[in-house]
Amino acid sequence: MRKINVDIHYDFAKAVMVVAKDKDEAIRIVEEKLRKGEIDPRTFEPTGDYELETDWQPEEDDVEEYYKTHKV
Repeated sequence: MRKINVDIHYDFAKAVMVVAKDKDEAIRIVEEKLRKGEIDPRTFEPTGDYELETDWQPEEDDVEEYYKTHKV
């Protein structure tokens, strides 16, 4: 048996309304607000969508220490 690191990418979403001249400007406004921290990520809701990956594995000498804090 091997220890395999599985990364979980879980999606959260939120709809926000902005006043803009077109879709591109609306996206730029929201991107700027996200970058500045003006939209609280704690207000996002889970979508139920997720992706699992096993690409990255800890280095051999870090395995035991890593899995002490990441084991499920």
